[in-house]
Amino acid sequence: MPQGKPTGCEELGARECAMLAAMSDGVVVTNLQGEIVEVNPAYCALTGYPRDALLGRNPRMLKSDRHDAEFYRRMWQALLQEGHWQGEIWNRRRNGELFVRWLSIDAVRDERGSPTHYVGVLSQPCTVRRKEAEVERTLHLDPLTGLPNGLLLRDRLRQAMLLGRQSGHKVALLYLDLDGFKPINERYGHPFGDRLLAAVAERLRAGLRPTDTAARAGGDEFLFLLPETGAANDAGLVARKLLDLLAEPFRLEAGREVRLSASIGIVLHPDDGEDIDELLAHAEAAMQRAKGAGRNRYHFYSRSLQARASQEMELEAELRRALEQEEFLLYYQPQVDARRGQLTGVEALVRWNHPRQGLLPPGRFLKIAEDTGLIGPLGEWVLRAACRQARRWRDQGLPPLRVAVNLAAAQFDDLRLVDRVAGWLIESGVDPRQFEVEITEGSAMRSPERTVERLMELKAIGIRVAIDDFGTGYSSLGYLRRFPVDTLKVDRTFLRNVPDDEENATLCTAVIGLARSLGMSVIAEGVETAAQVEFLRERQCDELQGFLFGRPMPPDELARLARTRTTLLPEGLPPARSKTPARQRRSSIPPRTAPARATPPGVSSRRKER
Repeated sequence: MPQGKPTGCEELGARECAMLAAMSDGVVVTNLQGEIVEVNPAYCALTGYPRDALLGRNPRMLKSDRHDAEFYRRMWQALLQEGHWQGEIWNRRRNGELFVRWLSIDAVRDERGSPTHYVGVLSQPCTVRRKEAEVERTLHLDPLTGLPNGLLLRDRLRQAMLLGRQSGHKVALLYLDLDGFKPINERYGHPFGDRLLAAVAERLRAGLRPTDTAARAGGDEFLFLLPETGAANDAGLVARKLLDLLAEPFRLEAGREVRLSASIGIVLHPDDGEDIDELLAHAEAAMQRAKGAGRNRYHFYSRSLQARASQEMELEAELRRALEQEEFLLYYQPQVDARRGQLTGVEALVRWNHPRQGLLPPGRFLKIAEDTGLIGPLGEWVLRAACRQARRWRDQGLPPLRVAVNLAAAQFDDLRLVDRVAGWLIESGVDPRQFEVEITEGSAMRSPERTVERLMELKAIGIRVAIDDFGTGYSSLGYLRRFPVDTLKVDRTFLRNVPDDEENATLCTAVIGLARSLGMSVIAEGVETAAQVEFLRERQCDELQGFLFGRPMPPDELARLARTRTTLLPEGLPPARSKTPARQRRSSIPPRTAPARATPPGVSSRRKER
């Protein structure tokens, strides 16, 4: 290199050299003749050459022989004509090792526009950058919907909270949970469910401002961040808009239309919390409140909700302890023959003998048991305890009584249920024909095909099956005919103010007629007056249950009742003339053939109290 010619920082200036030194990509600066006048530390580390060994040399010293003369000709042609070239290039390190980088070369011009230097920047090649971008996407975006995930939302929420403190604006966070998505997923399959979630995400995202963020929290839950919210009402308007967007039917396949609703919880920063985890927990609590209030609505967080959530957490812990220490017990409500008033069966209803609060009805704890997954072990305890009690009554000399037990919707997913019930019946020595399981109409229709199989399995071991709360759901008559059901239980709401309430009387008559036409026996729940007994008798209802014949009672009290009363009909109400019961009529119907053993199910999540 000619003596006296400025090189390195003498030629570029101290400021430019400092900037180069701070860059993480390798940078080389040459004069117009191609001689290196400066490199940064990253370039030295990349090539393996010290700075002094590079100054005054031509970058061709790194040539790998991977590129032909035409490659370099096009490079220089672009530099001379356009002042810029970029592309992937292979070079050779000082130790002979080959490496690939993305090289960008730009001409540096003076105030007259004449080129004075060339600057080359060696960065990661495109394939590496694409992989890095994919990793970044995986970390921060939901792969199904393309929405930001919870991690990215937390980061944006943190930034929004910081800006909100500086500007004085509120930040709103909305927690949305789809209502009834699980039955849709089970009915149509997970691929359909995934497509539906993607369609939901696209529709909800379209309803937001560009500055808002929609994120998928997981499953069928979504989060919405609204920075710079003026007032609580603004967040409420957005929530209402989201609910309206969901109300429009989704048509993902020809002939298949799906309608959805959602429950939304809303929190505001800083009013409802200063911490991200606190805000998320409060938003979820508000969402649960909206769901519990009837769904398809939104609810703002309040301090009372937090107190309630704390109580529920405490109750959950106590529930777990109660299961371990067997603090639960069963009460039994009589079921009587409608004509003569004889005791024909009982329904087992769980109670919690709380050490401080006393005897708690199911409405106080079943919902929490469902939400926390404790309904499974609690349901198993109820089934086993009912089997044992049936055996005790038999040993005490009581006449055979049918014992009915409720199955929760969640128990239908337990593949071991039928085997367990069969084992408990064998263990207790109870005739399966004296054991009846009740499922709600809504549970039966969650997945009708699966319900047919599960109920067939229960019938295959001799257990009776009843549809509970019939008339309150949306049963298809076609499916109802296929369900291997022995009994329909008329919901108590149909019997309210009967026979004076003509509408309820008509509905009640229709349900009894439907059951009789299908060869099923009928039990009416909620019977409280002699007039209702007469009304039900006239319509040939088979059995009755309600406070008129007895409230739920301990097993010993039920045993005394069975020994001392030949009829539970109220005084002044004589037995009715005998008529052909539905059980005998049913014998004219061809028996259903039970399929091969597949998968089982099993305590009803009903929280009604009798």
